[in-house]
Amino acid sequence: MARRAGLLVRRAGERHFIPADVARHLVPLPRLSRVPWDHAQMALVRGEVVAVVALGEPSNELVICEIRGQTVALSGLRAERAGFWPAASQGVLVDDQRVPELDLASALAQFQTQRTEPKDSAP
Repeated sequence: MARRAGLLVRRAGERHFIPADVARHLVPLPRLSRVPWDHAQMALVRGEVVAVVALGEPSNELVICEIRGQTVALSGLRAERAGFWPAASQGVLVDDQRVPELDLASALAQFQTQRTEPKDSAP
């Protein structure tokens, strides 16, 4: 059986898998800056300003990913461990249990939808 390298994370108590070709780094939570005209946040990570996508309650770390050629920091995840696991349909097998791949496309789409919702403006 083929093996997949990646990172196991918890999101809202559920275990997910992020492939190694997406997850690049795990860093301690740096200072986050809110974009004044948006609900988005950004952080300085390894000398680069990156968008921070909140996927849950804040944690003490950011998972730095490369998604469609862009560096994005994911917050709200708790890293468990990195390694190689047997491939399974849309994820991996860990201790004989299927762990689904984290659906980053949906998370980013939700983030972008929230960003484009009209904001209340002052009269």
